[in-house]
Amino acid sequence: MELVLAVALALLVAGVAGSIVPLVPAGVPSLAGIYLYAAFGAEPLSVGTLVAFTVVGVVAAALELLGGPLAARGSGASTRTMLAAAGVGFLLFFVTGPVGIVIGMVLVVFYAEYSRGMTPELAARRAGYTVLGVLVAAAAQLLLTLAMLGGFLWLVYF
Repeated sequence: MELVLAVALALLVAGVAGSIVPLVPAGVPSLAGIYLYAAFGAEPLSVGTLVAFTVVGVVAAALELLGGPLAARGSGASTRTMLAAAGVGFLLFFVTGPVGIVIGMVLVVFYAEYSRGMTPELAARRAGYTVLGVLVAAAAQLLLTLAMLGGFLWLVYF
C-alpha cells in the first residue's frame, strides 16, 4: 500500500474515531484524508466526488459545534440563547472538552431562558433538548464519517 493511501486512510479512520472519542474532531480529519489522496494519490478523484465528500465533511464538522445550539433553537429558545450556547460550547471545547461543552451549553440555555422569564420547567426542557441535540449530532457525525470512509474505500478498491 502506498504511503499517501495509508495516511489518507488513517485520517479517515481518525475522523470516525473523532465521532466517538472525546476531544478528537471528526469532519476535518476525514476531509484532510480525502484531499490528501486527491492531491497526491495514485488515482485522481473527480470534481464531483470531491464536492460530495466536501459537503458531507463540512456537515459533519458543523454538527460538532452546532448540534446542541440548533436543538435549543428548535425547542423555542431565542436566537440570542442559541448563539450564547454555541459560543460557550466552542470556548469550553478547548478548556474542558466534550463534557464541558454539553454542561456549558445546558447551563447557558437554562440560565438564559430562565432569565427571559421562562418557568424553570420550560427552561429545563429547552436545556434538555440541547443535550438531545448534542447526542443526535454525535450519532449523525458518526454516520457521516463512516460514509466518507466507506465511500473512499469503495472508490479506491472497487
